[in-house]
Amino acid sequence: GVEWDDPKWDEFLNQLTYDELCTLVEFNGYCTPDVGSIEKARSYDEDGPNNIGSSHCWPSEDLIASTWNVELAHKEGIVIANLALFIGDNGWYGPGMDTHRSPFSGRNNEYYSQDGIQGGYIAAAVVSAAESRGIVCYVKHCLLNDQETDRGVLFVWTTEQALRENYAKVFQMALQEGGSSAAMTGYAREAGFANTSNYNLNTGLYINEWDVRAYFVTDGYIGWQDNADPDIMVRSGYQTELYTTPYVEYLSGEWDASKNMVMVGSAGAKIESPTQWYAVRQAAKSVLFMQATSSGNLNGYTGLTIAGGNIGTGTQGLDFSGSVAIADKLTDGSNVSYAISFGALPAGVSLDKYTGQVSGTPTESGEYQITVTYTIDGYITKDANYTLSIEPAFKMDKNGDSLDAAKVGSDFMARVTSEEFNTEKYETVEYKVIEGALPAGLELAADGTISGTPTESGIFNLVIRMTATEKSSQEESSSAGSGGNNAPAEKTLNYSMTILVADAEGNAPVAPNESSNASADTSALVNSINSLSTRISALENAPEAEAAAAAAPSGGSNALGVIALIVGILGLGGACYGIFAKKGKESK
Repeated sequence: GVEWDDPKWDEFLNQLTYDELCTLVEFNGYCTPDVGSIEKARSYDEDGPNNIGSSHCWPSEDLIASTWNVELAHKEGIVIANLALFIGDNGWYGPGMDTHRSPFSGRNNEYYSQDGIQGGYIAAAVVSAAESRGIVCYVKHCLLNDQETDRGVLFVWTTEQALRENYAKVFQMALQEGGSSAAMTGYAREAGFANTSNYNLNTGLYINEWDVRAYFVTDGYIGWQDNADPDIMVRSGYQTELYTTPYVEYLSGEWDASKNMVMVGSAGAKIESPTQWYAVRQAAKSVLFMQATSSGNLNGYTGLTIAGGNIGTGTQGLDFSGSVAIADKLTDGSNVSYAISFGALPAGVSLDKYTGQVSGTPTESGEYQITVTYTIDGYITKDANYTLSIEPAFKMDKNGDSLDAAKVGSDFMARVTSEEFNTEKYETVEYKVIEGALPAGLELAADGTISGTPTESGIFNLVIRMTATEKSSQEESSSAGSGGNNAPAEKTLNYSMTILVADAEGNAPVAPNESSNASADTSALVNSINSLSTRISALENAPEAEAAAAAAPSGGSNALGVIALIVGILGLGGACYGIFAKKGKESK
């Protein structure tokens, strides 16, 4: 990426409003916020000083450091980075690496060592590996997080020599040698100064002496409300809050376009503050500077959109070729794979996962809608919707009868034709039924003609297979005559059709399932009516029960009303009425 001091950064930052700069500082809880005006995507961070999002828990860090094996530590960092990418994360709130000042510290299991240099070698190995995969490491808790009990009001004391040589050394090595892009501070106050507001640490040590441009985030803003202020934080060289509702504080100031300046202060007493503007701008720049080369920037593809659309139009039985490739949209060094995540292509057509080519010989026709998922550089995913149209290779001869116009006792003739598969282009073209059956009285000729006089009515679903034999060339004929084995190639395609045959009176056929459903509905209705009739008779013969029923809630009568309504809808209301009317007269 562009170096920190490159003038292009000033041009880039000039695009951002003061509110957008503030957003990059204030809203960093387990993420860095998106900024639409510069196509910065929201990145996602996960907690876990010695794992990533509880995906896998490694041995305690003191045990890892006890191996003295930096190669093994490097492999751990690679695995953690891969896990982060698999679960959609771009940042890791880890590893933890405070120095063990006391065996009673509440989180020693999350920290490497009591020796800053020894822990630093292990930390740098883990961090450099994770960062090599584009994962932002927030090394923590920088620094002197000596206890968990009352950590929000913790005061710690040390000499500057001990701090430089031991307690800060592990962080120095992780940031300088490991290349950590970020760090998380601890709640401690060194000699009374909160980490987040300590200019000597944030600017004097980290920036001026270590030459580190990593951005820092608070350890959950809960503990900082009473001992830190976001305005003081950014002015000390600190960068971001870990947004933790409801414990949130916001930066001061608002932009005055007429003055082209940030104004701070209370109403009626606002003053210009180039200091506030500069401090907030520098803090936001730190976030953008490190995010630009992280996986959260999606390798520059945050603004990439793939329109999708129509792949093309083909014909059943003929070779088709189309493409959903986006190689022309990628930068040098990137790669992409293609997969269908929704829908399906027609049988005989496939998508090449490496090239994005859609090709093959479709054996069926129709409109096909698919969603293609693009995986760029192994972890960036984009989706696009496409349509593919395949025209049928067959149609019914317009001079023949319609397939829904057959009638018992009447002559019938229809013919399957094809503009692509006929005897002008092929040696032979033959048709035969492979599924279902024609109505009795009709026959299918090899040329696709269906003719005869149907003797049964009904709905007939069938599949016809066309077999076309390609014409032989002179060379093929000569080869065959001399004992060669070059038999002419054949193409086969299936064509589904439905023939409707009315009875001799012209009544249209009824689908079997409709008939059976109607019969089942009628049978169930009759059973219900008989049951009601039995219950009414029982009430007539038991006056006590009738009286009790009359005093009971009206659910029963409601049920009878609903059943009667259903009966009426089904066209059997008259029969139902007769039963109820009879019972009514008898009860009088």
